[in-house]
Amino acid sequence: MIPLKYVAGPDGRFTECHGKKVWIINAWSMDKLMGVCSVVTWPDFGRITALYVTPSARLQGVGSGLIRYAVESVVGPKDVYIEADSFDPSQDFEGFNRTNDNPPMNDKDLYALYVKLGFEPIPGHPFSLVKRPKRTESYA
Repeated sequence: MIPLKYVAGPDGRFTECHGKKVWIINAWSMDKLMGVCSVVTWPDFGRITALYVTPSARLQGVGSGLIRYAVESVVGPKDVYIEADSFDPSQDFEGFNRTNDNPPMNDKDLYALYVKLGFEPIPGHPFSLVKRPKRTESYA
């Protein structure tokens, strides 16, 4: 596992886009960018919209770490949605271009990763998953 530092936007800030907060989370190992995750937050839920990990950092916990950071530190105690399908290559971030040497994960592996991280399938939506915060019962 690679020791990482996570940074949500410049100095922990976000960008406003059409009234929503858009966060770009970077995973750094020393001075090298290892992965990027984007998250959009609304008042009552969040959505992880993209996840990219450099080929040299794959299968070392970078993607899992980015998702955990997004859920725990950016979205907080709200539902978080994610799609387990490969993204359009035209949406690549600079330095994360998809080529034959840098293919995306397949949908089955993405789905398994998200389930392992506590996301649950959404009935009727084959690639959509949600992670709901643990709610405690209150008896007054």
